[in-house]
Amino acid sequence: MKYNDVIKRLDKIQSLRGSDASRILQLIRAGAFYDEISEAEKDLYCEYRHFDRYAMEEVEQLVNGTLHFRLERIPAPEPLDQIQAEVSAMVAGFCRFLPDLEDSDG
Repeated sequence: MKYNDVIKRLDKIQSLRGSDASRILQLIRAGAFYDEISEAEKDLYCEYRHFDRYAMEEVEQLVNGTLHFRLERIPAPEPLDQIQAEVSAMVAGFCRFLPDLEDSDG
């Protein structure tokens, strides 16, 4: 996930800090199950997680065979320095396969 996407998600969550987001966080802390909450709360939860509700429910049904699962918080983003280290390692790995440009005649 891109850093700017994370910032946008955090901004959206903070804009929901009113009753909607706090209600979802209360449900999460209480250990609520998805199939036991109201339709409006399901909509709020999917908005909080940035899921399309229909798609999420279809995937859960296909993968797990049920909509009975605990609500979860949005996972915390990885630290930026860890992401940068992973990208640097990937770039270094790809560079090994590039031709040496200094030795070319071009």
